[in-house]
Amino acid sequence: MTMHHQLNGSSGSNGVVKTRRSHRKSRNGCSECKRRHIRCDERRPACTNCTIAERACSFPPARQPQSQLEPLPPPQLPHSPADSHLSRKSQHSPSSCEPDHPVPWPPCGPDPSSTSPESVLGAGRYRFAPAPPAGPQTLPSFTESFTNTAYHPPVPPASLFTAEHLMLFHHLSDAMSDCILARGQVKVVLDVAIRHLIDAPYLIDQLLALSALHVAFTTKPGEMPLNGTVASFRNQATELQTRALSSFTRITAMVPADDTATCVPRFLFASLLSNQVLAETLLQHQQPQPLPYHHDVMGVHGGGGGGGVIGGGGASGGAISFHGFIERMVECIHLHRGVLAQVRPTWDYLMQSELYPLLHITHDANIAAVTLKSGTECTALRQMIDAAASPVSRYGDASPPRLDQASADACRVAIDSLQWAFDMHRALPEQDISHAPSAFIVTLEAEYVDVLRTLLPEALMILAYLGVLIHRCRHFWTFGTAGANLIRAIAGYLGGHWHEPLAWPLKVIEEETD
Repeated sequence: MTMHHQLNGSSGSNGVVKTRRSHRKSRNGCSECKRRHIRCDERRPACTNCTIAERACSFPPARQPQSQLEPLPPPQLPHSPADSHLSRKSQHSPSSCEPDHPVPWPPCGPDPSSTSPESVLGAGRYRFAPAPPAGPQTLPSFTESFTNTAYHPPVPPASLFTAEHLMLFHHLSDAMSDCILARGQVKVVLDVAIRHLIDAPYLIDQLLALSALHVAFTTKPGEMPLNGTVASFRNQATELQTRALSSFTRITAMVPADDTATCVPRFLFASLLSNQVLAETLLQHQQPQPLPYHHDVMGVHGGGGGGGVIGGGGASGGAISFHGFIERMVECIHLHRGVLAQVRPTWDYLMQSELYPLLHITHDANIAAVTLKSGTECTALRQMIDAAASPVSRYGDASPPRLDQASADACRVAIDSLQWAFDMHRALPEQDISHAPSAFIVTLEAEYVDVLRTLLPEALMILAYLGVLIHRCRHFWTFGTAGANLIRAIAGYLGGHWHEPLAWPLKVIEEETD
């Protein structure tokens, strides 16, 4: 049977409509997704999760034959004019392998190495509902409608959105006017999402995901809508984000990077996705009552052992090790860099689009940050890197440098970007300062990310100074106490030897409170 027959539900010349087997949970995901305990969409040669996070993707030998994915045998339905229409369409329309209406569900089957539209659609053939027939049809007569042999059209696919999704949409439009990208811009973003429901369904899914996360972050447990819980809304946020990301990956594979027709929803999706991922990453080390520095900070035992855990409080959903948190932070940085790279070719067009009121905020702040006198927040960091890379010790005698030249250069570039973000923070209006931490993460180079993954103390110090910037944005709902907790966690991991270089970040979180 051809892929066209599988998509449109017709079988040979009989025009019998096939049904499809209910979805089975896959156990053939890639090794990386299994190690990280997340759902894998099994795209090949690299799944969506590994592609976005820039990880090496490999699949273990398949446990079950692919034949188990074949649809069930077709039910025997009486012949009708509509059946004949479907049969003729399948035989004479070579382009009908694509659904008549875009289907925003992500593919779940293995994907061939080709990224052509045909291969992308073919990879998801077991998830597509039968396409509705196009053109005029002959309806059954009044008498036929009430006979046992009357033709019944295929049941349409389940609704893409549920009652809970409608509640999230209402919450988004009613309670998040100052919580989406910039103050007062939620209507603009919603208008774009509704207008692009067909060609960019990932945007509305990502908006609903952010709405679910906002409910989980800001609503008291006893006041959750629809009798939900913090955990249930966080799970809903993750599910919607996964669906949006899969749809984005599938659809943008067919769209040139410089395509201006879809660059607006693509840019908004990338920005919203990066906000959600950063919020969820920082949530991993939230603690309702932070402990003093000289104790077992955030559950992390000092001395550089790194064997402690972070989290365990609030809605964090479980404690993770410090190493685990840094690994997630690295993945967050990769996601920021990878997804946003897709919209850079259309930046000039975006600046002339309906998003100009949103974009000019950071654009003007960037000009101010570059042209005005730079701040001194990162001066101590630069001195620390220079000393660590010098062959002369602080006591004047010759000794091997702590940092090799490549690591030192990577840290210097990251420090320059962080100082630029501090300068942008000062130039932004008070209600828009939350853009500064994300702006820094987007500009991080891969060389620094590689150094950070090794838990090099100097690289962690840069992350601690980022904690100061996040702490100064603490009134934005995605941050809260995350900056202070990040600084304390790094201080606890590095131990007392690094107390002096960390003196300024620790002082900031003790004095700048309200």
